Amino acid sequence: MFANRCHFALAAVAVVVAGCGGHTASRQTATGTNGQRSPSATLHPAPASVATACRVLARSLALGVLCPTRLPKGRWAVSHRTLRTGRCAYLLDLNTRPFGQNIAFHELAGGRCGQWPLATRSGRWPAHSALADDLGLIGAKALRAGQPSVTIPTPVRPRVLRRIEIAGHHGLLLQEAGYPSGGVHGGHIAAIWNQGADGYVLSLHFTEQPHAPITSWQQIVIDAAEAMSRSTTPIAPAARPPQSAGNVIERTPAQALRRRGAPLNLTSALPRSVKGACATAAAKSQAVVYCPPLVPTGPTLVDGVDGILSSRDFRAGFVANFTSHSVQPSRSAPGHWTLAEGEPETLRALLYPPSYNVRDGSITQRQIRIDRTSATLWLMPAFRVLHSIYGGHAVVTWRCAGREYQVSMHGHNNAQRTVLIATSLADELPVTCRR
Repeated sequence: MFANRCHFALAAVAVVVAGCGGHTASRQTATGTNGQRSPSATLHPAPASVATACRVLARSLALGVLCPTRLPKGRWAVSHRTLRTGRCAYLLDLNTRPFGQNIAFHELAGGRCGQWPLATRSGRWPAHSALADDLGLIGAKALRAGQPSVTIPTPVRPRVLRRIEIAGHHGLLLQEAGYPSGGVHGGHIAAIWNQGADGYVLSLHFTEQPHAPITSWQQIVIDAAEAMSRSTTPIAPAARPPQSAGNVIERTPAQALRRRGAPLNLTSALPRSVKGACATAAAKSQAVVYCPPLVPTGPTLVDGVDGILSSRDFRAGFVANFTSHSVQPSRSAPGHWTLAEGEPETLRALLYPPSYNVRDGSITQRQIRIDRTSATLWLMPAFRVLHSIYGGHAVVTWRCAGREYQVSMHGHNNAQRTVLIATSLADELPVTCRR
């Protein structure tokens, strides 16, 4: 990765979309059989600025921060404290000074809420390319000239070098595709592993690329990852606000919105079921939850309030499912609608579930404005094609202060209702989010 390419990758990271069988790799010792020092002996203590960056990160994260403590030879500096936003992911960016100096010259180290899936397919990881919070490990093919800007890029999965253990934790050693297809990790060798309830990564870029199954560069990555894994006790995540329904924000929508909602069977009189779902989401996610000011009229049933990472893990956000018969897309279909808030990378998995194949049916999307906010309207294929809660739904998504919001309703004929509910919710968010 050349200097100009690396700078471009870092600038573009925000828009780059972040096994069966095998064996445990044998470990090399500090001194090889020929008496020469192994790669582990070439690692040196990380500068104090790295530990400082990790401590600052831990103040705002919902997961324990593992910090790189040993690095290959060189004058290392923190280029970016993190290339990820939100409370459930971090990706520390380190470079040598001057840039590109020494054999290993670029390191990325980070973690995410929830363990990595370690299943592989056809020598690639992960088994399914639709992975929430991939920390940039899954690259994307660049769009060809003439392709519309809304074209979904083809994912580029890294190649699996072998299965490994990082300080006793199961993981994988990966070879990332070269830049630009490999994204921010382009050309890197990456070690990923699960530690506790979360997943971590350390990747290094070298001036030479490995051509053999086992090389000294791969061992350097493993050794650096083990040092990161053993970095005493992980820096504790930030304290969260107390659990209470006081984190729910409810406001009366503007009169103009109420008038527009009446013909569409939307009301500002929120039923107890919806208020209760918002309170549950706030208590379990320990975050500020904005309850939609406009909802379908009539009785509304709560089908569940679940975490995004798993039904009980709310660290990355939540999704609430409702049924309202006043907005049935047809006589035989239930009036299913949803509200989701959370980490942008994680919530994207709701739009692209692992089982989705674009050849079976395409997702239509277009840019819209809700209130004074930029948003995207998605028309999703039927459930038989898109096996997720959004099968057959109209979905509106937008972001505010590093958090993503999604409102959906079953039936493309309910797109106007979905947009108006989203508009009322966007109007409720802080003014600074309007753009």
